[in-house]
Amino acid sequence: MNYPKKWKCPNCGEIVEKNKLCPNCKFRFSNSYPQLWNCPNCNNLISDSEFCKTCKYPNILSFPQLWHCHECSSLVKDSAKCDVCGFEKKELNGKNDSEPIIEKKLKKNDFLNKKSGYLIAGGIIVLCFILIIFSLGSNNYLPEEQEFFAGVQFSKDFALASNIESAAFEFKSVSGKTIILSGEKKDKNIWSINDLTLNESGIWEIKITCVIGHSYFELTDYLNMKSSCNVDDDCINGVCCLGACLEECE
Repeated sequence: MNYPKKWKCPNCGEIVEKNKLCPNCKFRFSNSYPQLWNCPNCNNLISDSEFCKTCKYPNILSFPQLWHCHECSSLVKDSAKCDVCGFEKKELNGKNDSEPIIEKKLKKNDFLNKKSGYLIAGGIIVLCFILIIFSLGSNNYLPEEQEFFAGVQFSKDFALASNIESAAFEFKSVSGKTIILSGEKKDKNIWSINDLTLNESGIWEIKITCVIGHSYFELTDYLNMKSSCNVDDDCINGVCCLGACLEECE
């Protein structure tokens, strides 16, 4: 879905018109469902919910009126084709063709395995499916009730697939500031970023690059950094810059 002409920033409450970027706090409007999406029924901006908290739409998905794209998870309305990635969903014998793409490819792989001449090709396809399953199934971040504040040092854990050999974490703020760190493996599937300080309030995007052997895949998470200050008087030492108390603005 396209961003609306007018929306309320969930970060600072500013009313934004004809812009994807909030001019007050630089929060960027996202098309990612369900992290942030625009309700097609009442036009409210919904955050971290699969249905609109105002009009309860859509708590029931019905194809083709409303459905989730199997390729990119976008919310598609009144169409059999996703406007974001172009994936086309079909109906077979009056029933929704909602079978996951991975299952379809596995069936194709079973057919190829019946012919000895395609054993090598079948093995390559199976390996690709395993990597896809890990990339989809490993997006299980630990539930986090802790609040994080701009300019205050903190540590954060991530639950990833147990066979990941290395993980790099790229933190990007709404203003474009980027920090890249290597994760530390604490347990068989727990990776940690320790002693991190993000000197800007707002929603930070976290891009996680996971390496398994000679292959890699990327995951995306988001982190909400609360403001530590609003004005310079809120800081014991230094000044208030983008919601963080610093010796001087960067």
